[in-house]
Amino acid sequence: MKNLIKFIFIFIFSVALNKNTTAQNMPFAFQAPLPTAHKYNDVQMIDANNAVAVGAMGAFIKSTDAGATWSYTWTKTHVNLFGVDFTDLNTGYAVGNSFSYSPYSVVKTMDGGQTWDTLNMGLGNDFYDVDFVSADTGWAVGIEGKIFYTSNGGNSWINQGITSTFTFNIIKMIDANIGYAAGANGLFYKTINGGLNWLNTGAGTNQNALAMFWRNQNEGWISFTSGIIKKTINGGQTWVNCSFTNGTYDVTSIHMKDSLNGIGATTQADIVRTSNGGQTWIGANNFGNQHIAVSFFGNQGVFVGYFACIQRSINGGTSILSVAGGYNYYNYNKIKFTDVNNGFCVGDGGKILKTSNGGLQWDILTPNVGSNLYDLDFINQNLGYLVGVNGTIKKTINGGTTFTNLTGVPSNTDLYSVSFVNATTGWVAGEGSAMYKTTNGGTSWVMQTLPSFISFVWQVGFVDANTGYATGGSNGNLFKTTDGGINWTTLGQNLLGLGSIKYFQFFSADTGYATTTQWKFLKTIDGGQTWNALANFCVGPPVMHFYNQNTGVISGDNTNFNCKMYKTIDGGLTWINTQVPFGPNVNGLFMTDTNSVYMCGDDGSIANFGTIGGVTTAIKNVNNMEVIIYPNPTSSILNIDLKNNIQNAQIEIINSHGQLILKEAISAKKTELNISHLSNGLYFLKIINANHIATQKLLKQ
Repeated sequence: MKNLIKFIFIFIFSVALNKNTTAQNMPFAFQAPLPTAHKYNDVQMIDANNAVAVGAMGAFIKSTDAGATWSYTWTKTHVNLFGVDFTDLNTGYAVGNSFSYSPYSVVKTMDGGQTWDTLNMGLGNDFYDVDFVSADTGWAVGIEGKIFYTSNGGNSWINQGITSTFTFNIIKMIDANIGYAAGANGLFYKTINGGLNWLNTGAGTNQNALAMFWRNQNEGWISFTSGIIKKTINGGQTWVNCSFTNGTYDVTSIHMKDSLNGIGATTQADIVRTSNGGQTWIGANNFGNQHIAVSFFGNQGVFVGYFACIQRSINGGTSILSVAGGYNYYNYNKIKFTDVNNGFCVGDGGKILKTSNGGLQWDILTPNVGSNLYDLDFINQNLGYLVGVNGTIKKTINGGTTFTNLTGVPSNTDLYSVSFVNATTGWVAGEGSAMYKTTNGGTSWVMQTLPSFISFVWQVGFVDANTGYATGGSNGNLFKTTDGGINWTTLGQNLLGLGSIKYFQFFSADTGYATTTQWKFLKTIDGGQTWNALANFCVGPPVMHFYNQNTGVISGDNTNFNCKMYKTIDGGLTWINTQVPFGPNVNGLFMTDTNSVYMCGDDGSIANFGTIGGVTTAIKNVNNMEVIIYPNPTSSILNIDLKNNIQNAQIEIINSHGQLILKEAISAKKTELNISHLSNGLYFLKIINANHIATQKLLKQ
């Protein structure tokens, strides 16, 4: 069955993720937002086309088209990466803060970021910036006044640091001899002999240094907390205060195009600019895109930051185009599939997403407004129910094309869970111990009563029309019914010390699994009368999903990045750490088979672990150009459908070495392109007209 891949492009950018952009031998890929859901902390324009950035959970992303499209690679470390520096297109370094469970705070690549090696600097060596003057010679700075130097590509390091209780945040080496380091409490040091000696000259403030830019060894700018920006024209001997019109906001990144014109970013979603050498900086709100770092090469520039934000400029910062992220403040709360292809995801702001190709493309079914949605249950790929705040119950009978709002539950009742056993019979539950049942597909609802009041029902689930379970409230009571909810009994008398049951999944009236607020995994074989604790986890409170009684996964929050998701294949007796580099809190899991796990969570994030194939798509925007390309992979014929009847377009195919292999004009709305003569492998495909460039990776088999 051929894969249908749909691309939506506006202006000159697209965001795409190739199946080979997962972390080295790790079957993991983000599906939303692309290229990752991580916060990005640093970015570098290596040349006019190539840009790199690093961020949370060891994330590395790269663009080869000036920031229009990006690919993701995991750097084999779970630390938050704060600094990145590439000396050429192949050799690069990134640094971050270490943990006891992930001590590798320095990573290195020699193939442009396709693979990474971890350099073990030992525990406690947290770094915040890195700067190399050649492929082998560089410096990294961090806590406790550490300044580490290497002359052999990171194989060994010498601590040149100054005895200090303060942290160095940034370093810039003009050449192998002259350099500057700045940090907390106004630290500012200079070296003229490659770091053998560092001279404390200070910058006239006790605020923390955030960003630094040097045009040469004399002319430089530093930003500090509380909106302070300083400039020197004599290598730091003296400093002058610059004016910042936006108050005390923190300027986290600066780039000066020349002695007069510069641009920067703040934590308040402002872009700041100067045209008088930094004497004054004027800011303008960037509408929800909170940047941390900015980098330019000539007129080509990239901005990165919070909530997977990526923006770019092709005219020196005069205008800025959004590429990814921005307004990713919503969370996804549940994800469920009806089969291996069709799935749905719901979250805050009434967001509803659907995929019909195993997550290769997620379409937003409703605008990003409305009541928060917490759970969903689909009888088949067409018929489903969704619940949320203020008594929200939505029903679809056409796979999400349209939704009907159902009534019958008080509007002051937040609903957290829904469970249907067939097309007509189901339950919803939530705040105020709410429990309602329908036997006519939601046309009417009848309130049911639990044996004792609890503050809320967190989950309701039925094995069949008669046998069901419910849990919630601070005491974590588990309730069971065997008559369709007419009567409920309290279970789990031996749960004392195991925590309150948070999530459960029953495979029959007797056998079920549960997780608790004490981060434990439990099993029952007597219908919930007694529970056995089989495991205790470092994620919590754990969410879970089992494909069958043997194979399942557990995940949770981001308390411990190296303890994100565990998998069992023996019913929970033993567990394997999957090492997934997923930064946000995980709120929902679903397994479509024993190998494929879908995860959804905070910051608008969806990812797949286990079975990665095809290409993820696409951002939808108004006034879009729509192109459909299929199949991918292909062995011979590639079909191209220009849905908007684009005029004067052409297609280019480029091999992995950057060589143009094929170039043809597209004169028809639908075109068949025979590529059977091409060698098997990975290619880059472009569709170009006067106003658009659509870029995608193509696999020839």
